[in-house]
Amino acid sequence: MTGLAWLLRSSSVRVRASVIFSRLTELDLSRNRLTTLPDGLCRAMPSLTKLNLAHNRIAQCPSSLSHLTSLEELNLTGNRLGTVDGDAFPGWLLRRWPRLRVLKLSDNSLEVLPKELAQLTLLEVLELGSVLGGNRLKGLPIGCLARLRRLTDLDLTGNQIAKLELSDNNGDDDDDDNDEGKGDFPSYVGSSAADAGNEAVPVLPALSYLTLTDNRLESLPVALAECSQLRSLRVDGNRLTSLPTQLIDLANLELLDVSRNQLSVWPAELDALAQRGCTVILARNPFGKPSESTQNQLTSMASTVQVRA
Repeated sequence: MTGLAWLLRSSSVRVRASVIFSRLTELDLSRNRLTTLPDGLCRAMPSLTKLNLAHNRIAQCPSSLSHLTSLEELNLTGNRLGTVDGDAFPGWLLRRWPRLRVLKLSDNSLEVLPKELAQLTLLEVLELGSVLGGNRLKGLPIGCLARLRRLTDLDLTGNQIAKLELSDNNGDDDDDDNDEGKGDFPSYVGSSAADAGNEAVPVLPALSYLTLTDNRLESLPVALAECSQLRSLRVDGNRLTSLPTQLIDLANLELLDVSRNQLSVWPAELDALAQRGCTVILARNPFGKPSESTQNQLTSMASTVQVRA
């Protein structure tokens, strides 16, 4: 029996604990070898807004978390989600957290996420990968990003994404009630440029940080240029052979990391970015010997363009 379970079964402390837990807003249980959370504990914490369960041994998201309807931040980094048979992260749980702003699931073994992720319309930070490790995701549910209009930070480091889609031509992702029976969603990151009434809306209008390090991308979508607030774009460690010229429209971009890709031709659009003060990292791409004019450009922009072997 875990210490938490024993505590809750002890009648001498149950009343006192219920008073304390009912007022609790933040709880850090990281690095405790937990495999689940007792249902009674979660029931006792109706006011909890931040829960840190990072670096435990949780293989399936505990159903007891459904009682935490005030939750705003949930950290499940470094667990064992997706390592056993069954639904590691059920969609019905996500519907219980309408206030969630931060969701961290990096360094697990998730292969798929539920379509209910799109219902977290207040979400600001979605971390599905980090320097600690990623998952086994080939993408997000189609139409998911279309709903996450407040998302500022999206990290997909260390997954298996081969194609990044930021437009959705299906036109039916705004009707949750019709999602029943559609089966599995395609394995790619999907977003929509269509709002109610089919009017075009900006793609990820609040996004400031997009990290796609160490995936399997061979190209980037033109629609990235619509992320007008983007400050950092990291696509290092992929299989890119070219870059969309529309990247020069990202007026707020401060960092572009395209190192460790397959770029063999100097992307001319990077000149304009560098001249605006954007730091461009091009290390470990198979560039040939640069022409004299390109070499002069590199020299003049040495402070903002990094090209290393």
